[in-house]
Amino acid sequence: MYISAMNYDTGMGGKKAYGFLKYGDSGKFENELPEICKVVGMPELNYSFNDISPIEGDEELTDLAKNAEQCGMNYMITATDSGNNKSVAGEVATLFNQAYQSPLYDSGAPFEGEIVYRIGNKYAFVD
Repeated sequence: MYISAMNYDTGMGGKKAYGFLKYGDSGKFENELPEICKVVGMPELNYSFNDISPIEGDEELTDLAKNAEQCGMNYMITATDSGNNKSVAGEVATLFNQAYQSPLYDSGAPFEGEIVYRIGNKYAFVD
């Protein structure tokens, strides 16, 4: 299983993480997210779930999103929290890991996603 999330400093006191993943039924995944947040102890996490799209104002992140899409990923979770970039990436990774262990995925089914977080003016990938 390979999971990842992209982080971006919003400049407004909070951090933003972008998680890219491949999944068949967006409605099913999106409907399960609130329960997954409760299970992992993050019921207050602010997030949105959408098709992958360009990230306004960040050309490098847009390029990473396009690359994720070219690799077959089709959805993006954008999460905002008050932690630092690395901690928000960890929260998105926790969501992805729990989603993989939920009824959303059959046992042994592949999970495809990405995690990177911003350090200074660069994105660092997380294994």
